[in-house]
Amino acid sequence: MALNINYEFLFIGRDENSFLENYVYDSIDDYGEKGGRLWITLEIQNNPAEAESIAESVFDTMRKRFFADINADPYARFESGLKEVNKKLESFKAEKSSHYIGNLSIVIAAIVNESLFLSQCGEAEAYLVRRRYVSIITEGLSDDNYEFFTNIASGALEINDFIILSSSRLLRYISKSELAKCISPLNVVKSLEELNSIVAPEILGKIAIAGINALEQKEIEEEIEIKPSFIASKLGFMKKVPYLNQIDFSRISENLKRIDWNKFGERGQNAIRKINDLRLKFTNPASLKDKILAAFIAIVVVLGLFIGITKYRQNKNETLTALDAKLNQARDEISEALTKGQYDKSAAGVILAHAEQTAKEVLNTDMRAKATEVLSRIQEVRDTLDNTKKVTPEVFLDLSKIKSNINVLCMLQLKDRTYIFDDTSLFELILDKVSAPMTIADGETVISGAVFVDRESLVFLTKSGKVIEFKDGNFRYMSTLDGVFHKGISIKTWNNRIYILNPDENQIWRYSYMNTKDMFSNAEAYRQDGDMKDAVDFALDGNIYVAYKNGSIKRFYAGRVQETPLLKISFRDLSSASKVYTDGDMLQIFVLDDKENRLYVYQKEQKGAALSYARQYQFDGIGEVRSIYFDKTANQIYIADQKKIYKFTL
Repeated sequence: MALNINYEFLFIGRDENSFLENYVYDSIDDYGEKGGRLWITLEIQNNPAEAESIAESVFDTMRKRFFADINADPYARFESGLKEVNKKLESFKAEKSSHYIGNLSIVIAAIVNESLFLSQCGEAEAYLVRRRYVSIITEGLSDDNYEFFTNIASGALEINDFIILSSSRLLRYISKSELAKCISPLNVVKSLEELNSIVAPEILGKIAIAGINALEQKEIEEEIEIKPSFIASKLGFMKKVPYLNQIDFSRISENLKRIDWNKFGERGQNAIRKINDLRLKFTNPASLKDKILAAFIAIVVVLGLFIGITKYRQNKNETLTALDAKLNQARDEISEALTKGQYDKSAAGVILAHAEQTAKEVLNTDMRAKATEVLSRIQEVRDTLDNTKKVTPEVFLDLSKIKSNINVLCMLQLKDRTYIFDDTSLFELILDKVSAPMTIADGETVISGAVFVDRESLVFLTKSGKVIEFKDGNFRYMSTLDGVFHKGISIKTWNNRIYILNPDENQIWRYSYMNTKDMFSNAEAYRQDGDMKDAVDFALDGNIYVAYKNGSIKRFYAGRVQETPLLKISFRDLSSASKVYTDGDMLQIFVLDDKENRLYVYQKEQKGAALSYARQYQFDGIGEVRSIYFDKTANQIYIADQKKIYKFTL
């Protein structure tokens, strides 16, 4: 029984801190079926500087050993190759004082005639789909006492078998029955596309996959045409051909699929006819002189083409080698910065900046994809050294179920009562239930609110410049001696005073509540110097911290800007700021970057006279964050987007 083997590669998910790759070597054209084919699918974690060289070495070692003697028993060839790979990996370990070369997950497969040979290490697995039944054919091959290759699985392939090589445990994300349903034994590409559509939404990291099918030879011979899918599937083995390893074959594959092959065939036939006419012309010349001249011209043309192509390849190879050296330098610097950043963040920053500049020099070349990967890795290292935590906050309340067009602004805590308000209504949270909406004021649009501790009430600022108080279950308009409040964008309280930020007037207006008159005093201008034209929010703890659109924070005291050194800094600066949060009891200041959906945490030093960057949180899976509330007792942060309140623990 002769089998026709087809294969395709797939990467699923988002980039993470690991190196993934699929390799294949097809010797059928050179040695026939007894030579066989070799596949390696792998992932190497926690060794960005050396992962690619280790992976290349694994492939080269296995390939050279496996195809060294094609007349030997295939099992013996496979076993010999694994032994050499183990030796190579052990030599990598010996070069390290820590004996650590990263977490390796590798699956190696070979097909010779109708026989399949497999081995794996780490979390890599292989699956066989046969007659709609899925089996894990690498199960039990690894050994807890040895981290590399110890056992081999082998067996005979049948017609319509489908093998999946995966760098990770695929069945974490899809059941066996679902996997069987998405596999079409006759079509590798369609099968992998279906697999991708099911697994991609479930996976947080990234995995490499190779799909291999075994079809009956005679069926294929009847159907073979020179089409893009056929040509593209043959590009895989070219990955290891010298000078071609930098070519983006996936792009070539896509371009092949766009070609109108009917027109291509017609043009090919026309070209053949013209060549034939030319051949006839020169094979029947009028004289011997014409023949000699034609032959000489042909030799010159061929020689010129050969020299030109050789020179081009040489220059291209030299350029790619130089670019690859630059990227390797950047990778080495990333590893150095990751180590140095643990005790000297400033020095690590300089190293990463140089690595970034080096990678950007390669960005607009044929190696753009690899340069982009390096730049992405640099940002990941910066996030690591910045103590960035990626969180998906838990949904605390979904207020859209109560009010479909809700536009949540903030959550407020008054004594033991929790309130939430939007631009027209106030809600009270009682145990795990939300009250019916209470209209704050007819015809008014609320833009900000605060707890007025001194009066045990809530105060709200409206777009029209009104201040409304909620006390003992009732709303009422507040007033001043002159009968008017300044308009603003944010309201805060401190003791018996309210403060209103008005960037248009470049001022914070302060009002003192007079109990004897049951109203506020006239406005007092708080700002004595500095600039508030681009201010977006402010917070009080005795000082006033003002946040600006560009992400900067300024501290004011007694109306004047105070020098506030930042003792520790982050690699990723605030790109913008929308909210700032603190109070007199807190040792931290929270600043919200609404563009990046990140929360920056700064530690107060010297009683607030200086700040130190502490960490940041990146929010995934939620809308634009628009407000912050910190429950100091539970050490929990509450954040809100337009329709929901979320929470997470610091």
